[in-house]
Amino acid sequence: MLDSSGEKELGRDVDDAMRLFEQSKTIGDGHINPVRPSRVLLVLDGSNQDDASIVAAAHFRERFNTETLVLDGRRQMDDHADPLPDVGQRISGSRPVSETDSEPHDRILSAVNRHDVDLVVLPCPLGRSIDELGAASVGTATDVLLSRLSVPMLIIRQAEKDFVASTSHVAVVVGSECDVTARAAGWALGLVRPSGRVSLNLVIEKEQFENMRSIVRSMDPASEMDVREFSDALTKAHQSLHRGLTEAAKQRSIEYEMLPQAGGDSPPGIAWADRQVLIVLPIEVDDRFAQGFVHDRIRRSAHPVLVVPGHVVAR
Repeated sequence: MLDSSGEKELGRDVDDAMRLFEQSKTIGDGHINPVRPSRVLLVLDGSNQDDASIVAAAHFRERFNTETLVLDGRRQMDDHADPLPDVGQRISGSRPVSETDSEPHDRILSAVNRHDVDLVVLPCPLGRSIDELGAASVGTATDVLLSRLSVPMLIIRQAEKDFVASTSHVAVVVGSECDVTARAAGWALGLVRPSGRVSLNLVIEKEQFENMRSIVRSMDPASEMDVREFSDALTKAHQSLHRGLTEAAKQRSIEYEMLPQAGGDSPPGIAWADRQVLIVLPIEVDDRFAQGFVHDRIRRSAHPVLVVPGHVVAR
């Protein structure tokens, strides 16, 4: 038997659990338009990730005829620094842009504001070697950009991952309610290669699922929350988005599937390590839960990650 303080604590836990579950619902009319970049800011930092970043920007140029602006994102810019790769030989029409801010993230923010770009391509961690900081680190610059950048950013993680190959499977990974989820799905439709595959991965983390199951058991010891039941609930909550992606996939002759993943493995988990996949993450910049979810997904990912922020201005 719970005392009054225990009942209040349990009530707060139930409220928190139900809030997280309700946040998985997506509101909208179900119609999704593909989104493609038109002006790309390519950020180079002298790391071994630069080549993979250039490959991605060159792919956008070839496939979508994008304009490419190139920004020096090195932490130290001086006459003694090693020269950056000659992008002009690999991306036709590309041109450098210059910003005077000392910090790389400030240069990026300034360039985005001045040049009206709609996609930023950058390595992560920025300005520091991934071998130096470790694969699990995203770096300070990325943290700042996640909270302040107003346009989507394509984050290049491990250099050996082939971005062009990753567009054969684009996975939209949703962990909570987000007003920009449909737009993130639009980016997935726009970037997936012809005859490729898009998946909608509805994620309830294992720890979150176990906490919710414990709460239900404390209220009714005879009850049992089944993963399958929770997955069915996730499916029903996202029917509008699911219908929109299903119809768009049919029109474009691409494969599509919705994958409710309550407590199971989801991208970019260990089981996905050997695959080629582009992860797409919607994010609300003023939602701490969403911020933590996206940050954790980037930290764990070897794959390229496209982050679509909640305050993107529709074009």
